[in-house]
Amino acid sequence: MKNIKIIQIIVTLVTVVFFTNCNDFEEINTSPTAVGPDKVQIEYLINNSIIKAQQNPHIAERMFILNWKAAAHYETGGYAITGSDINGWSEDYWKDYVGTWINLAQQAITLGTESMEAGTAYSYTSNLVQIARIWRAYLISEVSDNFGPNPSINAFQGENPDSYSLQEIYHFIIEELEDAQSMLDESVDMSSVADYDYMLNFDVVNWKQYANSLRLRFAMRLSEAEPSYAKTAFEKAVSDAGGINGFVNTLESMPTVPEDGGWKDLTRVMSRPWNRQFLTATMSNITFGLGGVPSRDLATVPGTSVYNLSAEIFDEYEKPVHDYLGLYLPDNIATAVNNPAKGHFFDGIPDKIDPRILKMFALPGYDDGTVMFRYDPTGDAYTVKTWNMESDTALFNVRYSFNAFTNGDVGEKGSRTDKLYWSYNQPHISNVYHEGPTERVWFGPWETYFLLAEAATYGWNAGGTAKEHYENGVRISFDYHGLSEFAEDYLASTEYSRAGTSVSFDHTDEATSYTINNYDPYDETAGTVTYEYPENFGSVTNNDVLSKIITQKYIANCPWQPLEAWNDHRRLGLPFFVNPAAENILPNLPGATPTGVLESKRAFFPQRLRYPVSLQNTNPESYDQALQYLNGEDLVTTPLWWAKQ
Repeated sequence: MKNIKIIQIIVTLVTVVFFTNCNDFEEINTSPTAVGPDKVQIEYLINNSIIKAQQNPHIAERMFILNWKAAAHYETGGYAITGSDINGWSEDYWKDYVGTWINLAQQAITLGTESMEAGTAYSYTSNLVQIARIWRAYLISEVSDNFGPNPSINAFQGENPDSYSLQEIYHFIIEELEDAQSMLDESVDMSSVADYDYMLNFDVVNWKQYANSLRLRFAMRLSEAEPSYAKTAFEKAVSDAGGINGFVNTLESMPTVPEDGGWKDLTRVMSRPWNRQFLTATMSNITFGLGGVPSRDLATVPGTSVYNLSAEIFDEYEKPVHDYLGLYLPDNIATAVNNPAKGHFFDGIPDKIDPRILKMFALPGYDDGTVMFRYDPTGDAYTVKTWNMESDTALFNVRYSFNAFTNGDVGEKGSRTDKLYWSYNQPHISNVYHEGPTERVWFGPWETYFLLAEAATYGWNAGGTAKEHYENGVRISFDYHGLSEFAEDYLASTEYSRAGTSVSFDHTDEATSYTINNYDPYDETAGTVTYEYPENFGSVTNNDVLSKIITQKYIANCPWQPLEAWNDHRRLGLPFFVNPAAENILPNLPGATPTGVLESKRAFFPQRLRYPVSLQNTNPESYDQALQYLNGEDLVTTPLWWAKQ
């Protein structure tokens, strides 16, 4: 990864807040030049926007973790997962955060343009303006992907802005990125301002790569809604890039920002100790058995959750994921759900799992020294008691159990235990993401490759074959996690995950149901059950090439790109997401009854966040425009224009 010099910049800015409460659409009509153009250097404005967009702990918990990660099934909490949201969180993000970030970028564009017109610009000013345009384009996409139609395109232009449709917004973003990257001048010396860009040191080559990769992302966003435009925009980006080196394609070219501790804008986005960020049933199904790499092989790899775990422990606690489903606890674990492992608790170490999971998630009951965060040194938490509806009891050890629970409403079943659901007993996000060292990844090179792979499957010009791009995406994801030694065996694997997907690009046979073992801890008897691979509303097959590509993109983007993972699921219905459990009816999700959730449906997953109430109160005209473009009610379940309908 690039070495970014950390410096302390103190910039005094009188900024105007996006969508804050006032009479004329909440000060969005205030000109950015009001800050005093003679007193502000535009490189400070850009860097301040980047730093603030890192999200301090207040907004990071509310947006990055409890909205984005929850909606992406990268973590088990959050309200959006059951069709709700918190207006206060959206208010904070809308007016106190993302609006400020966009405003700072807009100020940089306006002041830089004015200085060039006045003949007072520096040699590098034009490049800074183009970089600010690229960054603003990303920020506009962020607010648009959260809420839908909005007025961010013409915010901070000195006029009261109207809302725009998502089609207009995305055309603007794509065209803005194309134009801005074309105007970047690599011959200009940027060294005098390099230290004022925490992300890419104002390296023009890197910013052009980032812009071109964003063009791929946003063109692909329209693949379902406007495929002809999407294809043209995508292929233009491929042509302009002039080859893979014109995109973010290496770990060195990856846009990242170093994170820190404490409580500030650069604090780690996943740092709060009470946000354990447990492994989800969705991620468990996707990765159990995937790739065929033995978990015990990871015991020699530093930074994994099984590092230095003894062979004796593996011999005692390892369980074969293809032959054993777990403890059968239908009175304690949700069964009103379409999870193929519903009602089961996996009481052991999976013998095979995607190795990246063991870098990202802790093994309950084992303190590896790096990944573990919630460890009970007394061991008391790992002895669990449960009771069934007949008041029979079961007592068992859950140490070393890599089990993931289904989110949603588990009803009374969740209360028939003492410690089963304790945080000690769930795989949680690595302590590295809490305490560092970390750099927040804004665009991983793997995403470039997976976007190119997806495009190739559609017959678009992607500068290579789908298989080449797919395999390179997997390889560089493994490189990022320090697992490159396992990549080739992983890529050759034809073993199915619990979701019915394999890794090998050429292996597209569909998995079929089979008999799998389980164990009843109440009767203390072994049994069997028919394992049925899931049926997904997003695809009639589980092992087709597109499912493979999006599955790998989903794993690779974890945990840094939850918004993009959510975007892919909204756009394609991929990969397979487990419905929220509904032992009781979920009132905010239409049809989410105990029987309804047995079938995969788009309606059971959040599609957006509702507009903040302040928008309705302060500018009802703009709010009404946004609703017209939304073409639906202001609900979490209303799909966006570009999403799978």
